[in-house]
Amino acid sequence: MKRIITLLVLFYFLSIDNLVAQQIVVEIGNTQTKFDYKTSTGLGLDNIYSENHFNYLLGYRYTLSERFFISGNIVWNRYAAFASDPVYDNQYKWDTRYLGIGIGFDFEFIKINKFSFIAKIAAEPQFLIKGTQTINNQVYNLKGIEQFDNPFLFLRGGLGVNYCADANLAFSVRYMYGKGLPMGKSEDGEQLNIISSSISIGLLISINKCNYCYTKHFN
Repeated sequence: MKRIITLLVLFYFLSIDNLVAQQIVVEIGNTQTKFDYKTSTGLGLDNIYSENHFNYLLGYRYTLSERFFISGNIVWNRYAAFASDPVYDNQYKWDTRYLGIGIGFDFEFIKINKFSFIAKIAAEPQFLIKGTQTINNQVYNLKGIEQFDNPFLFLRGGLGVNYCADANLAFSVRYMYGKGLPMGKSEDGEQLNIISSSISIGLLISINKCNYCYTKHFN
């Protein structure tokens, strides 16, 4: 609970000021995950496969200039994967939920009528909310396991397109690829990186007399 309260406070200041936010951003997407695990000797896991799960984003988008935008977001992601061990005949599964905050920068490099094509980069510290590891039929809690419970810093980049449906509403489609890096070193030398790719759809709702769509496409 303390982590959630801290995230909300940080997000409030990250959004600069609720009264000057230009657009509310809501997104839902599908995330594909790869767990890049290394032992203390540098060995990895073979036969590991990703699972697809939903991710969610809620944020504010603020205009810096005609083509540059900054956004502050709350993000929720579910990362999961499974693996097999043919030598010992074991089955493994990992299922985790992470909550975080993010700051992103958009650059609109092409505008055609009501369409704006965008390049985006983002940085997102994320914290484990819930997670389990299943080995055969045994389920283990990942809370307190440092490789999963330590915060991750996700660095993402991708492309997307916004479509202005009317003067106050735009639809978005976006692809993002990124990597989650552990914030802090593991005491036992083991390391976990989380690699993810996602496709999302969303809404951009103009508020506080924002003229993003009106000025560019309807005036």
